[in-house]
Amino acid sequence: MSGILGSIGPVLTPFYLNYGLSKEELLATAAAARAAIHLVKVAAYAVFGVLTFKSLCYGVLIGVAAFPGNWLGQLALERTSEHRFRQIVTGFVVMSAVLMLWQQREFLGL
Repeated sequence: MSGILGSIGPVLTPFYLNYGLSKEELLATAAAARAAIHLVKVAAYAVFGVLTFKSLCYGVLIGVAAFPGNWLGQLALERTSEHRFRQIVTGFVVMSAVLMLWQQREFLGL
């Protein structure tokens, strides 16, 4: 699904929310799923010869650069209530769905 849709976060997140996960559990589950998906993608890119050393170095650099943002996100998450977190996540899922549909409006005949 990730290869076809480009992003499966808006598809899977409602399932995580409705399963009753806490905000930390939801983020950990989503992160584990994304990590597994990206490992499969990296392996596929390597097998098909698309993954170059240069692009691998860029990926590692971007990953290292993401650490400060993750740390700040953790601080913000600690200060956010469960209810507010669910409101924010639901809002982003709706916005993502609308954006995905808008980007495919010609294909959908809209």
